[in-house]
Amino acid sequence: MGIAHRTTHRIGHWISRSVALAGLACIALSASAAVPDNISYQGSFPATTPSGLTTGALTVGGARRDVLVYRPAGAAAQAVLILFSGTGGTLSNNIANELGYDVLRSFADQQNAIVVVPIQRMLNLGDWDNHSAGTPFWETAVGESTTSAASTDPNANADLLFVRAIIQETSRAYGADLARVYVNGFSNGAFFSYFVASTLSNRIAAFAETGGGLVLSNTTAGEPAACNLRGTPAPAGSVRTCAAAGWRPGVCTTAGATARPLAPTLAVRVPPGFMEANDDDDTVSFANTCNLANALPASSSYQVRVVHAGTGHGINDNYLLNAWNFMKNFSLTDSDRVFNWAESLYPGSFSPATPASQQGLGYYYRYYSGTNSYIGTKDGRGYYLVPGGAIIDAGALPAYLGTAGQAGF
Repeated sequence: MGIAHRTTHRIGHWISRSVALAGLACIALSASAAVPDNISYQGSFPATTPSGLTTGALTVGGARRDVLVYRPAGAAAQAVLILFSGTGGTLSNNIANELGYDVLRSFADQQNAIVVVPIQRMLNLGDWDNHSAGTPFWETAVGESTTSAASTDPNANADLLFVRAIIQETSRAYGADLARVYVNGFSNGAFFSYFVASTLSNRIAAFAETGGGLVLSNTTAGEPAACNLRGTPAPAGSVRTCAAAGWRPGVCTTAGATARPLAPTLAVRVPPGFMEANDDDDTVSFANTCNLANALPASSSYQVRVVHAGTGHGINDNYLLNAWNFMKNFSLTDSDRVFNWAESLYPGSFSPATPASQQGLGYYYRYYSGTNSYIGTKDGRGYYLVPGGAIIDAGALPAYLGTAGQAGF
């Protein structure tokens, strides 16, 4: 019997026992789709996109925002992948050009995923990512000072409002599955992918990023000392850990600097993430990616790869599929949202946080290897399995979803 089968058998056996104990009221209701957003916007996505990525536009906060969108011909309730371009993205030159329009269409068809490429707006200020005024980039700070606060308000940041509108429009126009919304990006778009996941964690199931990370100096380039760590020698094509590539804690770190785009400790929750960097990147050092991975909890829900590919500041050929194969294991059902909330309230009971949710014998559940415990749902009831085998039946708990939502989950 395989490990997965034994685990399903055990939880099915334990939960099926006729044990109903009063107790821990922090478990979820039955798995169902995530709730819609009340974001206000005008415009709509094209009804069909038969020729591949197609131009569309939404008006959010009074401003027209352009997108490229492709919806495969297939069943409803498709997953959504939002791809963020690096600095300077336009309708004619963006991350779709770097990945390849045909590659993206083939990927979307094979994975049955709606692909959306939002286009940046031109900002009249610079920021910590070495941008100057008049450059298209993603907003993550309220000003250009190295001490400017992060622009984390989803009701004020125009780019976060744009992302919220995109998510809602994919649901309205295409019946997308709001429990399976994923973000990915390169360079400035990599920073923004992580930023979106951290600030809209109740909307994003998982994120991926390449050529980004967490900046622990005053700027991406490093200030006052340059951040230019390169990987130690390795065979071509090697995929290594941060330590094996020569990174150590404290590299590319300036005392007193504000972590950019956002310190994980300032987020309500950071969804599962796939992080990749090239060890010869001379624009955004792989040290930044390693600094982000180091700041996140040690968990299989966060994966980091340092690649010796000779690509420099670019996207590796297999990155898109590798990132997707990681992200697609995670979703954001109502149960998941309350599971996440319970983990934040009781970290000592649910460790490590945010393992992949599983299904077996009609149950939807998570297993926490650090505490040998389970939380699960079936038929609108929540269960908690404590170490030692005692099962707690929390009953029907629809009120907890509202509480979780108020807490940001």
